[in-house]
Amino acid sequence: MIHQYPIFYHNQILLLIFSSMQYWQIAKLMTLGVNSNEDSYRLTDRFLFAFEYVIIYRKYLLPAKCQHPKKVGRYIKMKLTILGTGNAKVTKCYNTCFVLNKDKEYFMIDGGGGNTILKQLEDAGISWKEISTIFVTHKHIDHLLGIIWMLRMYCQGMARGQFGGEVTIYGHDEVISLLKQMAEMLLTPKETKFIGDKVHLEEVKDGEDRTILGHRVTFFDILSTKAKQFGFCMEYAEGKKLTCCGDEPYNECEQKYAQNSTWLLHEAFCLFSQADKFKPYEKHHSTVKDACELAQKLEAENLILYHTEDKNISRRKELYTEEPRGEGLRMSAGEEAERSSRRAKSKRAGLNHGERHCHTILI
Repeated sequence: MIHQYPIFYHNQILLLIFSSMQYWQIAKLMTLGVNSNEDSYRLTDRFLFAFEYVIIYRKYLLPAKCQHPKKVGRYIKMKLTILGTGNAKVTKCYNTCFVLNKDKEYFMIDGGGGNTILKQLEDAGISWKEISTIFVTHKHIDHLLGIIWMLRMYCQGMARGQFGGEVTIYGHDEVISLLKQMAEMLLTPKETKFIGDKVHLEEVKDGEDRTILGHRVTFFDILSTKAKQFGFCMEYAEGKKLTCCGDEPYNECEQKYAQNSTWLLHEAFCLFSQADKFKPYEKHHSTVKDACELAQKLEAENLILYHTEDKNISRRKELYTEEPRGEGLRMSAGEEAERSSRRAKSKRAGLNHGERHCHTILI
């Protein structure tokens, strides 16, 4: 057979044949090809080469391959860390902002109203240096000023040789324009020289996609009645998505993004039962009951409430979960996220659950 089909003389073919044979079968086949002519000896040399390789493959490589299979496309859980849940004027918690992370990559949404963003990140066990991507929803000061502090930390760190990474900050045209103006006015020239070089302020338009944390993120205009504002939708796993609706009541234009969300993030200024006291509708905000009914309508699996009042902070978990009870939804309202979270580490002593609002949820 060997002499009739010269193609079998190629080492690759011999390896293929031998890999599926028993050793005694290989040895018998080798003896069949041996005679006195020179071609047979060359053929035997090829047999020996292939035979030695098969022994090595079966003894060392194959067992290792079977015992340590490479995990291709292994799903790494996404984490959502709530840094603040308060509205613009809160004093007992921080303004609304949060971080999504996957492995060692971090994506921050809004920055609250000041340098407390640095403390909140620290309490959550996240270094500002690890935040490589930021999205700013709109230009209200309780969302924007914390970003100015982040810009300062980035640019100052680069100027001093203490930070060598690159950062991208996304926002619509008004946000990006304002950030550039404020940076020029508030930071030094030796710091602002990094903006456009290693610190990228990138405008996004309604309906545009970006890849963040390895996943598709779509930004969309919520058609605010106050200041231009964008939300976003992240498709973070097969059949799973997280949708942030900004800090104003839901608009029907958001349906294609918010419908069937695995996690829906929506504002709730106060309890419906306290609407007369806090007057959310006059401020173009909604209540806990409104947000829960919306989540049910959109068939969202989980609802996270933020941008709330802080007068009920000591009982907010209890009150905000009691009002929608019976809606059939899994609720997370600031502290409520504790149900499925681990508390972030803090270096400050004496902090209790009502004083810090940094919680991490596996989504």
